[in-house]
Amino acid sequence: MIRIFIGGLAKLFSVLFHPIFIPLIGIAFIFHSNTYLNYTIHPELKNAIYLLIILNTILMPVVISSFLLWKGMITSIKMENQKERTLPYIGTIIFYLLTLYLLKDVYVPSLVFLFMIGAAVSVFTALIINLFWKLSAHMIGMGGLCGTLICISHKLQTDMLLFILLAIIISGFVGASRILLKAHNPKQVYVGFLIGLFWQLLIVL
Repeated sequence: MIRIFIGGLAKLFSVLFHPIFIPLIGIAFIFHSNTYLNYTIHPELKNAIYLLIILNTILMPVVISSFLLWKGMITSIKMENQKERTLPYIGTIIFYLLTLYLLKDVYVPSLVFLFMIGAAVSVFTALIINLFWKLSAHMIGMGGLCGTLICISHKLQTDMLLFILLAIIISGFVGASRILLKAHNPKQVYVGFLIGLFWQLLIVL
């Protein structure tokens, strides 16, 4: 009974903190932290950016994965096979780049633009490494989120310590979930987290 409960909890964490949701979560923190950005960006611009992020970083990757599954090019939406992740990664990168292209033509805070660059570079790194070694995309996302919160705190001079600690704790649960579900080994989890963290800190800071 306990094993079933823990397994269910691991699946829940894997779904709630799936990497496709991380860009949306990161943008929400940038827009709604207690900084000047919360008050100076017009609500219509915020909504437009939210819509863009939802379409290009959530819906389109889901559509691509569903299409590949329908065509028999992947065997599962979970993409547990390392080689099956290549095309979804490429599709994700294309739509991340499209997002950046569209963002450059409107006024957005540099933090938003740099955050999306960091996300795109992280996915590109995952694509390259995935050619010879399987990485945890979940942990790349969580590392990127932790890095984003650190960058918000540093660049916008606001206290994000509680959120940073909470993100680190959640990252631990997500990493443990991926190991428990036998989706990854500990090394793949740690390296994934460090890649996401590294690129956000390097690019945004």
